[in-house]
Amino acid sequence: MAFSAVPDNKENIVLQLKWYHQFQFAGYYVAIEKGYYDAAGLNVVVKEGRPYLNVTDELIAGRADYGIATPYILVERQKGKPVVALASIFQHSPVALFVLKKSGITNPQELVNKKVALRPGDVEMHAMFLSEGIDPAQIDIVPLSPDINDLVNGKVDAMAGYITDRPFVLQKRNVEYLSIRPVTYGIDFYGDCLFTTEKEIHDHPRRVAKFLAASIKGWEYALKHPEETADLILKKYGTRLSREGLLFEAEAMHELIQPEFIEIGYMNPGRWRHIANIMVQLGILQSDVSLEGFLYSQGNSTDYARLIRIFQVVLLVLAFITLAGIILFLFNRKLRQEVALRTRGLERERQFNDAILRTLPGVVYVYEDGKRLIRWNKNFQDRVEMTDEQMAGCHPLDWVDGRDKQKVIRALNQIQEKGEVALEATVTVKRGKIPYYFNATMLKIEDKTYLIGVGIDLTSRHQLEEQLRQAQKMESIGRLAGGVAHDFNNVLTAIIGYSELLLADRSLSDRQREQAALIHSAGERASALTRQLLAFSRRQILEKKVVSINTIITDFLKILKKILGEDIVIKTYLDARDGIIEADIGQVEQILMNLAVNAKDAMPQGGDIVIETGDVVIDKSYADSHMDIEPGHYIMLAVTDHGEGMDSEVQENVFDPFFTTKEKGKGTGLGLATVYGIVKQHEGHIHVYSEKDIGTTFKIYFPASAKKVTSEDDDHKSVPLSPGHGTIMVVDDEDYIRKFVIDTLEPLGYTCMEASCGADALEIIKNYHGDIHLLLTDVVMPGMSGRELFENVCHDRPEMKVLFMSGYTENVITSHGMLDEDINYIPKPISPLILTRKIRIVMES
Repeated sequence: MAFSAVPDNKENIVLQLKWYHQFQFAGYYVAIEKGYYDAAGLNVVVKEGRPYLNVTDELIAGRADYGIATPYILVERQKGKPVVALASIFQHSPVALFVLKKSGITNPQELVNKKVALRPGDVEMHAMFLSEGIDPAQIDIVPLSPDINDLVNGKVDAMAGYITDRPFVLQKRNVEYLSIRPVTYGIDFYGDCLFTTEKEIHDHPRRVAKFLAASIKGWEYALKHPEETADLILKKYGTRLSREGLLFEAEAMHELIQPEFIEIGYMNPGRWRHIANIMVQLGILQSDVSLEGFLYSQGNSTDYARLIRIFQVVLLVLAFITLAGIILFLFNRKLRQEVALRTRGLERERQFNDAILRTLPGVVYVYEDGKRLIRWNKNFQDRVEMTDEQMAGCHPLDWVDGRDKQKVIRALNQIQEKGEVALEATVTVKRGKIPYYFNATMLKIEDKTYLIGVGIDLTSRHQLEEQLRQAQKMESIGRLAGGVAHDFNNVLTAIIGYSELLLADRSLSDRQREQAALIHSAGERASALTRQLLAFSRRQILEKKVVSINTIITDFLKILKKILGEDIVIKTYLDARDGIIEADIGQVEQILMNLAVNAKDAMPQGGDIVIETGDVVIDKSYADSHMDIEPGHYIMLAVTDHGEGMDSEVQENVFDPFFTTKEKGKGTGLGLATVYGIVKQHEGHIHVYSEKDIGTTFKIYFPASAKKVTSEDDDHKSVPLSPGHGTIMVVDDEDYIRKFVIDTLEPLGYTCMEASCGADALEIIKNYHGDIHLLLTDVVMPGMSGRELFENVCHDRPEMKVLFMSGYTENVITSHGMLDEDINYIPKPISPLILTRKIRIVMES
């Protein structure tokens, strides 16, 4: 609840909400914050709602003066409660039933004998069931709880909610769902309605008008400034939604309120009558329902009487004037002047209306009798590329073909019955097919009917949906890459590890050594491919350090020059003052390697590759035009070649996995996808600029760090494969991994114990009375993870160190892909040298 101090001469008003504070009631919060109520002489207090609160009873009992409710107040009205609807804020209802996608439920008929959670008085749901021939008694209706876990955990089969906020909560929890909306089955009621009592209107008519006007003004501001309004709600009103959730709700509400096309709060008496008729047909209302006095009107009958009296006086005056010829002449002259003035006024009004039509973003149309086009805006004419003569008289069916023709026919029939219609259809024009959302209403003037509507181009929306599908596809590929890495790296550990042990065996013949080397080389190539998959899918574990990007480049140049060959000249301009970033050195080197190799391939005759760094400040204007970067200080890394370049089509796909312009067998198509994944995992931004036959520049922006560079860790120093001592507990669910580790360590002097799962290891450790110096455990195992195993034994053996190993981990020993600072970790595949070096570092630390 929000209170504010106001002068004593203000009129006190209590507004009762029907639910908890959220963007659903934004207009009223804004009217308070911006002083709209205050300017109207009103002190408005907003009372938060709660589940199962009957807002109508709060007004009747005198605990509130105004309230927010659904069209159910029409039922309350017939029950004898003197309520009056002031305004319909939502032109379309946000109500829907949500079901889990895995349940297989797709329509109301499949809810028979199912458990459905509804609010009391959820008249739209009952209307939907009845319209589909379902007796609500066939459905197990239970009280609605605000806890979404009731649906997620299967306590109910379907749950009522609003499409303005429920999808956000489900998407955040990665729950796949479907929504069943009454509007799909012909039940299109108004949404939230502002209402009061007959007593309030009778006793305080001026106060009602001022409160309504200030509320509408608040809603107009809230919808135009959603981010400011969301911040206001978070600051002054307790809400269960985050800022992101409030903005999601605001965007969804915008489509239901439609402020661009319909005046906020507008109520169509014909539509209310249609809603009442549906309720009567379905048995929700009695047949004698009347809208008399239900809809608020600011008109006053005494004003009409005054106008009639004035008109009578004018007639008498005119009759008197006709008696005098000279007066008649003067009157005629003045009348001509009035006509000319009114004509000019009508012309200005026509020009004003034309200007409005020209500036509207969509297409606007008016059909006489729903068949003959008589008016349109410039956008419409530009889209269809026709002259005025060609457009005049066109029929709605002239713009569509195929299945959409049947859609439009059904819509024209529907608008005759209901007075309104909305649909999506594809318009066929000279330049091709364009998807549109159409919303139209029927207007009757004297003996003619007019179909008036607007159409919004859905091309951008469909493109965004395609981008979402692409993102979901990439996420699926990432999950696949993670699964492959987990099992594949286990296999590679045995291949690479044993081949290295064979190569260390001096008793092998040259032929055997050559074969072992081939096995080892093949294993390393497979390991590199796995690392690329993980990097592309952003599931590679990063060991970030505070480093200078200039130092990374300088140290890596020696290796890079050997790889690229003598026909490539590398030029560096390291202009970043410090170039301090937080990054995984190996992954940054991978970026340099992939970009440099790509640059070399673009210059088959040789040439220069330029590597640059610099300090860059990204301002808000640049960030606003690039979705994946925030304003701030960045370190820029640029790699430029003067090779073949790329056209726009190649640039659009250059970061896609497995996309390559190279000949078959010359590339996997993962190089730039890997670069993209590494940059994004470092919270950076990448941009490519290229022109055919001129060259290509890749610019990468890493967030700059204010920390100091840390010294080189011991694990980067060369540690020989030397003897050791101590007892090591080896835990891995793969037999050949355990055997490889033991075969590597025992000849060096270590004592090894082994277990195939966490439970067996826990039992062995508890029953072993000697010292165990190190727990060497896989992370991902059936039953108990490696981290859970260590947490179970570390209290009893605080002196025991732990070294985790895994081919792929996610949210087990990492946070958002970053290795925790206190974790010792060795990635699979593991070589004997790396294994013994890491064990020695951990045990001596």
